[in-house]
Amino acid sequence: MDKKCHISTKVETLLEMFPAVAVISSRQCGKSTLGTNYLTTDAITNYAGFL
Repeated sequence: MDKKCHISTKVETLLEMFPAVAVISSRQCGKSTLGTNYLTTDAITNYAGFL
């Protein structure tokens, strides 16, 4: 299993247990790319309301 697949699986498992998961790591390692895989239309709409 490659590292990206392992991390995605771990995030999915944690999202089943918790309403939010923090992804913390060094710069330019794909945190935002990973996070966009889990965004929903509702989440984007709710975030836009804060801007």
